[in-house]
Amino acid sequence: MENNKIKNKTAVIIYNLGGPNSRNEIGFFLFNLFYDKNIVNLPNPFRYILAKLISKLRKKGAMRNYDKLGGKSPLFVNTIKQAEALQEKLDKDRYEVFISMNFCHPLPQETIKQIVKYNPTDIILIPLYPQFSTTTTASFLEKWDVAFKNSGLNCPQKITCCYYSQKEFILSATKIFHTAYHKALIKNGKPYVIFVAHGLPEKIIKSGDPYQWQVQNTARLIVEAADIHDLDYVLAYQSRVGPVSWIKPYADEIIIEASKKNKNILVVPISFVSEHVETLVELDIEYNELAIENGAKAYHRTKTVSEDDKFIEGLKNIVMGEVYKVASCPSKFCRCFQKPHSINAKN
Repeated sequence: MENNKIKNKTAVIIYNLGGPNSRNEIGFFLFNLFYDKNIVNLPNPFRYILAKLISKLRKKGAMRNYDKLGGKSPLFVNTIKQAEALQEKLDKDRYEVFISMNFCHPLPQETIKQIVKYNPTDIILIPLYPQFSTTTTASFLEKWDVAFKNSGLNCPQKITCCYYSQKEFILSATKIFHTAYHKALIKNGKPYVIFVAHGLPEKIIKSGDPYQWQVQNTARLIVEAADIHDLDYVLAYQSRVGPVSWIKPYADEIIIEASKKNKNILVVPISFVSEHVETLVELDIEYNELAIENGAKAYHRTKTVSEDDKFIEGLKNIVMGEVYKVASCPSKFCRCFQKPHSINAKN
C-alpha cells in the first residue's frame, strides 16, 4: 500500500502573475516585471537599466494604487482560496496543490523547494491565465524550467497552455455575466457591455502571440452561451502603458465614448480569474470615475470567476487529464503552445 502511494503523488502547481505582499515589495515586483525579456525585449545591460528606471518612475503611482487595497496586492490571498477550493475537489492522498507567482513571492525557485520536500512522482502546471501569452504563461514556464533543472527532481511534468474555450470556464464566466447583466438591466435599463481584457503591445501580437485571438474567442463563446437577445457589446483592452501602440480598442476610450452617450455600462473582465489591483482599482475605481465624469447613466462591473464552483471544477478536470475541445490557433500564431502537452523532465 505504501509503495502504491509513493508511485502516485502529484504536485499540482497553479500560478499567476503575482503582486507585492507589502509596500516594501512594490519596487521588487515592478523591477521583476519590467526586467522580464518577454515583456521588455532588450539585451542586457540595457534591459536591466531600463527596468531599474521604469520601476523607480512607477513606484509612487503603484504605491498609491496598492494603498487603496491596504498597502498590498490581494492576489496571493485570493490564489490561496482558489488552491484550497481545488484541493477540496481532489484526492488528498494523491494530489497536493501548490502556488507559485511569476514576479513576486512565492517565486518559482521558492515553490520548487516545497515540491522537493513533497517528492512527487509527477507534476502538473496550470496557469491562472485562461488565454496563453508569451508574456504570462510562457514567461513563467521559462523561470520554472530553470528552477526545476536546479532542483534535483527527475519526474515528468505536464503543462496546460490555455483553457480559453473550456466548457467549465465559459459556463462559469457566463453565469456570472448573466446575473450581473440582468441586475444592471432591472436597475438602469439595457446595459452596454464592455468585455475587458488586459492589453499587450501590438508588436507582441505581431510576433506570433495568440493572446488576442484567444481573448476574442472567449468573448464570443460567452456571448453565445449567454444567449441574450440583441446584446450590445464590444471587446476592449485595459492597462496600456508607455508610448508604443497597444492592441485596440482601448477600454478607457470606449468607456468615455459610451458615457458621453449616457449609456448604462457593464464591464466584464474575461482575462483575469482573480480579483487584484487591475480589477479592484483600475476597473472599480478609475473606470468608474471616468464613466461618471463623462455622463454615464450607470457603471457596473462583474466579478471574476475566482472560486466559483464551476471554474474550480474545470481546473480539477485539467488535473484529472480530461480532454476538452480546443481550437488550434491559426498558423500565424507561431508562438502558441497549442494543446496541453508534456515537458520531458530531463530536457
